[in-house]
Amino acid sequence: VSAGTAHRISGQWQQALVRFDEVLGPLRQSGGAIQWDLDSAMNLAVQACARLGNFREAELRMPEYMRDSLNRGDLYLSTSLRVGDGSVLWLVKDAVNEGRKDVEEAMLLWGRSTLDMQRWWGTCSLASFELYSGENRAAFERMNTMLEQLRWSRLRVLRTLWSFTHVLTAQAAVACA
Repeated sequence: VSAGTAHRISGQWQQALVRFDEVLGPLRQSGGAIQWDLDSAMNLAVQACARLGNFREAELRMPEYMRDSLNRGDLYLSTSLRVGDGSVLWLVKDAVNEGRKDVEEAMLLWGRSTLDMQRWWGTCSLASFELYSGENRAAFERMNTMLEQLRWSRLRVLRTLWSFTHVLTAQAAVACA
């Protein structure tokens, strides 16, 4: 999982996907896997598929991974799959309203109101839906609020989040102009 994550951080999505797939089979069959590793490999494999534009593969994996997470009562993985890059599958299907509903329901189940990775991903997903459907001002306001929350969050040390938040805010600002 670490090798896949290293490739992911450097933007080498194909290599990341290969590494995640190499460990997914053995981790799932061992029964003694560290759950965090298994969750990370499944979530980041979907993310890699989406970033590569291989939406059909991401769509094939999602039901299996969701079933697995729900069978284990794994709220972390089920939330991560619904609010992360997996939510782009709704845009691919041109199903913005369904996607928005799915992300909002996932966030309600998550329940936490503090800024964490799931809340960050959920906010970015909702802003993407808003930009896609022409609700540019709403996306801009959502991302500006996120920037303020992120400014005081420990998540800010993850510079990629800070940078991506600025990029999405800038995209929303341009869309508003």
